[in-house]
Amino acid sequence: MCCVFFGGTAMAGVDLVKDGKTDYVIAVDGKAEPAEKNAALELSEFLQQITGVRFKIVNELQASKSIVVGKAFAESKGVAASLPQLGDDGFVIKTVDGNLIITGAGPRGTLYGAYAFLGKYLGCRWYSWDCSMIPSRKDISLPDINDLEIPRFKYREVFNKEGEDADFCARNMLNGQLGHRSTKSTLLAKHGWGMCNYGTDVLSLVNPKVYQKKHPEYFGGGQLQFMNEQARKIATLSVDDILSTKPKRACIFGIAHMDIGSFYNGGADGEFNKAGGSSGAALMDFTREIAEKLAKDYPDVVFTGEAYLWSRKPCSNVKFPPNMGVCFAPIESDFSLPFSAPANKNIVEELDGWCKITDHVRVWTYITNFGHYVQPHPNLYAMCEDIKLLAARPQVDQVFCQGAYHSLGGEFAALRAWVLARLMWNPALKADDLIREFADGYYGPGAPMVMKYIEILHKSMEDNHSKLACKTAPTEPYLNAKMLIEADALFQEAEKACVGKPEYLKHVQIARIPVDYIMLLNQANLRKQAEDAKLTWPEDKGRYARFAQYADIAKLTSVGESSGSLAVMLEALKVERKIAAPPRECEGLARNEWVEVQDISFKLCGANIVPDSKASDGGAAMMKGNSATWGIQASLQNIIPEGDGQWDLYAVGRIDKGNGAADATAFNLGVYPPFADTMKVKVGEVEDGEYHTFKLSKSPYVYDAGKAFWAAPPNSDAIKAFYIDRVFAVRRK
Repeated sequence: MCCVFFGGTAMAGVDLVKDGKTDYVIAVDGKAEPAEKNAALELSEFLQQITGVRFKIVNELQASKSIVVGKAFAESKGVAASLPQLGDDGFVIKTVDGNLIITGAGPRGTLYGAYAFLGKYLGCRWYSWDCSMIPSRKDISLPDINDLEIPRFKYREVFNKEGEDADFCARNMLNGQLGHRSTKSTLLAKHGWGMCNYGTDVLSLVNPKVYQKKHPEYFGGGQLQFMNEQARKIATLSVDDILSTKPKRACIFGIAHMDIGSFYNGGADGEFNKAGGSSGAALMDFTREIAEKLAKDYPDVVFTGEAYLWSRKPCSNVKFPPNMGVCFAPIESDFSLPFSAPANKNIVEELDGWCKITDHVRVWTYITNFGHYVQPHPNLYAMCEDIKLLAARPQVDQVFCQGAYHSLGGEFAALRAWVLARLMWNPALKADDLIREFADGYYGPGAPMVMKYIEILHKSMEDNHSKLACKTAPTEPYLNAKMLIEADALFQEAEKACVGKPEYLKHVQIARIPVDYIMLLNQANLRKQAEDAKLTWPEDKGRYARFAQYADIAKLTSVGESSGSLAVMLEALKVERKIAAPPRECEGLARNEWVEVQDISFKLCGANIVPDSKASDGGAAMMKGNSATWGIQASLQNIIPEGDGQWDLYAVGRIDKGNGAADATAFNLGVYPPFADTMKVKVGEVEDGEYHTFKLSKSPYVYDAGKAFWAAPPNSDAIKAFYIDRVFAVRRK
């Protein structure tokens, strides 16, 4: 499927509005679907906003002078709306005998046609859920029109909070509805059914709380034993139970493995995986059996197996039935670069492998920093190139872009949603043009400065390249003092340019949040960088208050996916960090003999960065004692220098004591994988509440992108909370 545009010259144009008056009505069948009626209503309302003229909606068909909306009336005018290539979302816009015809083969296509007409011919733009640009004009004279448009991708979703509003999605022709989005009544009534994306994980299908005790053979490696026939039967019944509660309509049902790096690779699973050349082969065959058994009862459902982490490599021994696809999620990509870059070569190779196996490939890609939603994330051009690469593969019929999905105010979130919506409909559009158009419409007089900031941010990434992961630390070299000083000045200038223009000013202020965030969070190191480079650090005493104010304007509630609320982070940002003194174990060593990672660079899940006067730099990562999450992590590739020998690894931690006896576990430390690399710190070792240094028991360690340090609480009331100040490594001699 591709995006198609036909232009014709055989039909006469129409004058919809002349001298502030119209003879036209909007005609829609009284028996039309709600989405088609909504198309007529939206046309009427936006035409009135543009011209001040009211267009009456009628339910009968006239000979001429009508804007004809919907399939029934369009076909009465000789316009074939039942073209098979239109699918659910394609549409026709055509002038015929003094009428303007707008129709799709289905109601959603008609609605998209209405919005496309308002956008393409009248200049309407819906940049975000709270920002539209509706032009004003007295006359509307249309040329001859004979357009047919079909989106390149069948499923299109930008899963960030800015892209969630139902009206925004419809007006920008996004049709994906993952999870909770599919239940919104406004989507169903006004906008027609989008393409719902249901699904669940494997341990929800076969619940360990129900089956583990009597049937341990169902489980393994934190997942299922996917070749176990009884586990497959239970899972099939569970999927059937879920789908039986859903409307009988076209949708996707994704079967996801647990979001951990381990799986069962013994017994029949191991043999099947080996035969298929992929550790995900057994999972895919598990999904295949479910798809085949439920095909008759749910003929319009496409079941997808998950190619993610350990299951991402294509398998050679599973024949996908027609109702099965794959969800390809390349989370390990370097997102500063397009998939086509040499650094991401394996991603494209794996994608192409799946394209040889199935015609239903959904690509789940990542467009934000999940550790820090408001951290500058220079992937704007790379993400656009990726859409074009995916469009060149006919088997990729679904694109899902995951961003800051549970809080407004993510870095350039509105820009991402709007630009990606345009490209997923028509990948031939130019990214530069789209980004600049959005900036001009959204930031107004501040646009030149915002565009300059985008330029210097991406240039800094290029000049100081390290991998841009989906949880990149705020201490990465691209977020350096030189770039941030220039960015700070640009936003100061942009705000001045928008004085007296409150809507533009608001958007500039929201765009400034990431710069203030990094300058507050990493202030001590950045100030030292500036001093060493003989740069003037902008000592802005109002920066904290401004960050808090702008975060409120943006309706920001969380700075990360699972790292706590904005309120908690605001407390941490109040504290002016200091440069930490070397650990005692590192005193007297040359600087290249030891390295450290402070709390602001940890990957956090259920943990928070908090002020802590006992910590080496004034802050630490904290978790409650009754949590079960491995919530504090740091990849060994971010701790230990690449290709530079063996290192002993240390962690510095303390507790707030709870009810635990001296021999109770206070917290756990380790490197994963494997599970066995774990040490338990007892309450008696840390009951004084002071920081203590622990050498990890499996030292020494080497640089390893596949392993990570982790720290976790005991999941009990033995302690109230525990804190990790820093992790450091010392070169082994």
